[in-house]
Amino acid sequence: MALIARRTTLALVLACASCRASTLAPHGEAFFVVDTDLPVPALAGRLRVDLYTADGTWFESRDIGRADPLDWPATFSVYSDDDARDVRVLVRLRAYPEGVVRTYQGERFAPRPTFAEPHVASSVSDLCASAPELPIGGRLVGRRGGVRITDLVVGPSGSCTFPNAAGSTAARVTIAKAGTYGFDVADSFPYIADSSLFLRSRCDDPTSQLACESGARANHFSSGHFPRFHVALAPGTYWLMTGGAQAYWPADLTLEAFSVADPQAAGAESPSAPSAIPAPLRLRPASGSGAGGGAEVNDPTPTTEPEPNATVDRLVLVKLVPGVRGAARITLRGACVGTMAKLGHDPASPDAATATTCLDTENVSAPLGELALDPDRSVDAASARGAFGSTEPCAADASTEAAACIPGGSFLLGGPAANPLGSSLYAATPARIARMPRFYLDRDEVTVAQVRAAIAGGLAVDPDGIGVDDVTKPSTADPMVVAPCSYTAAPSGREALSASCVTWRFARAYCQMRGGDLPTEAQWEYAASAAGRPFKTLYAWGDDPPACDRAVYGRAGPADSAGTDCAALLHQAVGPVPASEGAGDVTALGVRSLMGGLLEWTLDSAAPYDSACWRAAGLTSPRCFEENAPFRTLRGSSWLEGQIVPATARSALPPNGVDGLHGAIPSHVGFRCAYAEPAR
Repeated sequence: MALIARRTTLALVLACASCRASTLAPHGEAFFVVDTDLPVPALAGRLRVDLYTADGTWFESRDIGRADPLDWPATFSVYSDDDARDVRVLVRLRAYPEGVVRTYQGERFAPRPTFAEPHVASSVSDLCASAPELPIGGRLVGRRGGVRITDLVVGPSGSCTFPNAAGSTAARVTIAKAGTYGFDVADSFPYIADSSLFLRSRCDDPTSQLACESGARANHFSSGHFPRFHVALAPGTYWLMTGGAQAYWPADLTLEAFSVADPQAAGAESPSAPSAIPAPLRLRPASGSGAGGGAEVNDPTPTTEPEPNATVDRLVLVKLVPGVRGAARITLRGACVGTMAKLGHDPASPDAATATTCLDTENVSAPLGELALDPDRSVDAASARGAFGSTEPCAADASTEAAACIPGGSFLLGGPAANPLGSSLYAATPARIARMPRFYLDRDEVTVAQVRAAIAGGLAVDPDGIGVDDVTKPSTADPMVVAPCSYTAAPSGREALSASCVTWRFARAYCQMRGGDLPTEAQWEYAASAAGRPFKTLYAWGDDPPACDRAVYGRAGPADSAGTDCAALLHQAVGPVPASEGAGDVTALGVRSLMGGLLEWTLDSAAPYDSACWRAAGLTSPRCFEENAPFRTLRGSSWLEGQIVPATARSALPPNGVDGLHGAIPSHVGFRCAYAEPAR
C-alpha cells in the first residue's frame, strides 16, 4: 500500500523471514524493522504507526494486527519522492494488546506521578501539631486512622452518643468576629463510616470540648454534611476534630466551616473551574497535491488510541536523504510500557526538538536524535518476543502440596469485568501491563485448623479479628452445613473449612506470621488467570462458563440468573463449604478455589486503577498499598453469591471487614497467603 502525503510516502510490508524493502523508485527511504520483547499476541497483538512532518503535521496513521508470533519483526517503509531536499519525519510506534484502547481526545501526555499516603496522626500531639488551618467558608480533607488517639466527651456538651473508638483528624479554626458558626463533615469516604465531630478550645484537652455531634447515618447510601452542629463562638482559635464509633476503620473526611449568618455558605459546593482541554491534534493526509491541502469531507482522525498503561510508546526521528536507502532496526521494549512518548512541548504541535521517548528503561525518557540508517536492509527472522518478564521460572520441585510456585512472567492486569455498583472503586480499567517476579501462593484458602494452630503458636488476635460462632452446630446429617462464621472457640467439625469472618488486619497478621503476606491484586489475578497459560482466561479453569459442580457459589440462595439452583447440592447451606465441593475450580498450576468458596482479601488499598496511587506503581509487581486505607480489595466470588465473576473483578470492604449494610464481618470473606520464598 502506498499513500502520498506531503511528498512523503508510507508503505507497509508484511513481515517475513527474508523480506527486503519493496522495489520503489530510488528515492530517500527508511526501511523499518520493528520487534518487541512482549509476549505475542497476549500483550502485543497490534502495532500502531503514526507519521508527522517536520512542521508538526500528522499525515499518516496505520493500525495493523500482529497476532501471529511470526508477524514480528514487523516491517514497513517510509520514503520521500522529493529528490531536491532532505525530509525529516517523526515516526511514532506503539505495540499494545488487541482491544486495549481508549477514546482519542487529543494528546494527553501524562508522566508517572509520585504518590504519598495522606498523613495520619499517630498521637494527639502529632494530631495537634499537624492540624491545617480551616478557613470560615472553606473545606479541607484529612484521613483518620483506625487506632484511637484521643477521647471525646459523651453527653452534656452536645449530642454525641458513642465514645471515640477510631483515629482522628483535626483542623485549626480562627474566629475573628463573635457569632454563630456551623461545622460539618461535608463528605466522607467511605460514606458508610460512622463519624463524630467535636470542637475544642484546646486541642489536646478533651475537657475543653464545646460542641459535639455523632451518630449513624439514617441512610447508608447518603453522603455529605453529617454530622453537623452550630455553636456561638467568641474570637479566638479553636480545634475542629473527628472520630468514629468503630475501631480499625480509617476514613477520608472533608471538614467544612461556615458562618450561620451566611446561610448560602452552609452545604454549598465549591464551583469547579472548567478544565482547559486543548483541541485534539487532527490527522491531515494530503488531498490532491500539496501539504494537506483541501478540505477533508470525512475526518480520518482515529477515534481510539492504545491505552498508555498497556502500550510501549516509541518516537523515532529519521532523515530521508535523496538517493539514500537504509534500514532502521527498533525493538519495542516492555520496560517502556506506560512511559508515554511526548510529542513536544505543545501536545497539539509535534516538535522533534522538544519531543522525548522511552528507549529501554522504565520511566526514563530521552530527547530524540536522528536515527542512523543501516545500509543492510535484510530482515533477521529472530525475535525477542516473550522475553519480557520471563526470567524467573520455577524449578521442577518448587511447588509443594501446600503452596504452588508461580513462575515469573508478564500479563495484562485488569480489563472489562462485572461492576454492578458502577463505581470506579471497583472498576478493573484502565488495564495495565504488569511484570511479575516468581512467588508462591497457598493452594487453598486458609482453614479453621490452620488459624487455630497459629493462635496456639502465638498469633495475637484482635478482639474482633475473627468471628466466632458456637451457636449453630454442624448438622449430624450433613457436616458441611455450618454457621455463618466457620470458626469456633474449641475444635469442632469445622476444622477443614475455610476460615471466614476475618478482618484484613487478622488475615495479614496470620500471613506475616507464616513468613508471607496477603497477595497483591496483581499476584492474585496473575495466578488466577494468566500464570502457566499462553493466554489470559476469564476464570481460573479457563473460559468455560461456571457450573455448580465446578465451583462453590450460589449455595445459600435461589436459582442464579442462569436458572441454576446450586443450593440444591446441599440440604441447607448457611456458611462456607469444603473446597472439595469445587473440584473443578483449579488453575493451570494447581491453585484451588480462587473463583468460588470465599471472597479473598488482598494486600492493596481499594483505589481506582486511574488513581495516583496506582498510576505511581511501577511495572514490576505493581500495587497500591496504604497503611491506613479506608477500603481494602477482595477478589473472587463466594458460596453466598449467585454468580461467579471473572478473575479481573474487584470488590472492597473496610479493613475491619464490617459490612456497612449489615454491621458485621461477612461470612463469605476469607483469605490465602503469598510468599517470596517457599512457605514454611
